[in-house]
Amino acid sequence: MKILVISQYWAPEFGVPQRRWGWLTGLLREQGHEVTVLAPPAHYLRNISVREWVKMGGLQVKHEQELGPQNEEIVRTPFFPAGRSLTQRVLNQTMVAFGAIFTTIAHRKKFRGNVDLIIGTVPALPTAFATRVISSLLHTPYVIDLRDAWPDLLHEHKKWNLAVGEPSLRERLLRYGPAQITIVTADIVMNSCLSGAKGIISTSSLLLEKIQRTKRELQLRKDKPKGVVIRNVFSPETNFRKEYSSKVDGQKLRILYAGTVGRAQNLSNALEALRILANDGVQIEMRIIGEGAAKHHLQDLAAEGELPVKFLGRVSPRELDEHYMWADTALVHLTDWEPLKMAIPSKLYELMEVGMHVSAVLDGEAAALVKELQAGFVVKPENPQLLADSWKTLSANPNQIEVNRDGANWVREERVSVVPGALEKFIQDIG
Repeated sequence: MKILVISQYWAPEFGVPQRRWGWLTGLLREQGHEVTVLAPPAHYLRNISVREWVKMGGLQVKHEQELGPQNEEIVRTPFFPAGRSLTQRVLNQTMVAFGAIFTTIAHRKKFRGNVDLIIGTVPALPTAFATRVISSLLHTPYVIDLRDAWPDLLHEHKKWNLAVGEPSLRERLLRYGPAQITIVTADIVMNSCLSGAKGIISTSSLLLEKIQRTKRELQLRKDKPKGVVIRNVFSPETNFRKEYSSKVDGQKLRILYAGTVGRAQNLSNALEALRILANDGVQIEMRIIGEGAAKHHLQDLAAEGELPVKFLGRVSPRELDEHYMWADTALVHLTDWEPLKMAIPSKLYELMEVGMHVSAVLDGEAAALVKELQAGFVVKPENPQLLADSWKTLSANPNQIEVNRDGANWVREERVSVVPGALEKFIQDIG
């Protein structure tokens, strides 16, 4: 089968969406499919000047192709530089979506009759719209790969900036009229795109069930629309395996957070737990590794409270190994938005595979996984006292830090056996 993948992100960028689809492209290629990709040049999380953007041909439709890491053909699309604010991100994602449409029109002789299936992968919401339009242009069925609980997350927009402190003046001005119009429009468009899809790929069972239920209601169907759960169990960037040494009661408990420091995480909850422990005289220290919209606000909170937390930027896999070795437990943290009950942070799979004890501030399916695989403790989001109590208990009972290998074995089984079989069957059913 000839498959066209439409994405906001692709190699040589190296984030979660890129790693997910690099892995899935490899599986599709192994199963005998041809894969072509529509994606912009690498630009995400880079400070690109106007001069550099013009030099990169930011608004140009390119006719040359390149080969990706899995020998997939990549057709680069126009883009607009991304930024940290929500406004800049929306502008960037919208421009990339329309860039994919313009590129398809420019390459219509190449694509028409030579594509059997289109897959639009959506952490970027406008990609779903582009996928549906391109499907119509090429008269080809499409599938939506949905990593997050869209459009449900749109309805949490009033809470989006709680983790970043004071929103900018621009975001305050856009919060009311323009925000409501944008959200209602995006909600309608996203539901339309999901209802028109021939199948759905999801990263969690709860999210897939919810989408299938909505899709069935929108189409007034009695049968369940085709769907498959493909978890983000791609190989970790590291070969590190945690070996715990005996820890004496009273030694400092060392906590590591490595990941996105953003709105959906709201790590101020964890800092409040640290403040409670410091007031109780519990010896504890924390490292926060990563970048995101909430980082500066957290640094201010930590400085004001004189909290035992150290902030670092992004680090290489080898450097991350050193932090894994240092830590007693690794924090996986989401806030209490209802749609996040259907989300499973990709970092959770890596932590289970390397054998780290997990401090899980989660709800829903992710929390159930941690409990079932005995990978650590679980507390409800936005309850700093409960998190502080759990860390206090862990500090007083260091024997609880070492976890079994159930989580690591489960992740490897998903990657090696479950996902390849599920993906192959899904593509066959769609075709």
